[in-house]
Amino acid sequence: MKLALHRSLPVARLGLSLLRGRGASPRTMCPRSCRWCRPKCDTIRPAIAGWLRETLGSIGGDEAVWVLEFLDSKHADVRAIGWKWLHETPLKDTPAIWHRLLESPHDDIRDRSSPGWRSG
Repeated sequence: MKLALHRSLPVARLGLSLLRGRGASPRTMCPRSCRWCRPKCDTIRPAIAGWLRETLGSIGGDEAVWVLEFLDSKHADVRAIGWKWLHETPLKDTPAIWHRLLESPHDDIRDRSSPGWRSG
């Protein structure tokens, strides 16, 4: 996990490769999953977030917490993955989720959550 979160691209790539190869279990990392939404290497961050989203989605559990962690990330690329994930789940129809998103400190999330926002 520490290797995948490293600032150096080669080290982060190695970490992600090891995670993919070993089939790391998010069940054991869930208490620390918020750290996964903050990889330091900009180049590989979307790949790490994509791997985490896939892995968490495959094990079930408290998906609302995980989606919200993505949407609360300080990184716009991770929030974009979280936004797409939200719209692929039944959570998209949950008023409590939308209420939380309206309070987001991130303009890209808060503005999309407001009733007057339209895409494209």
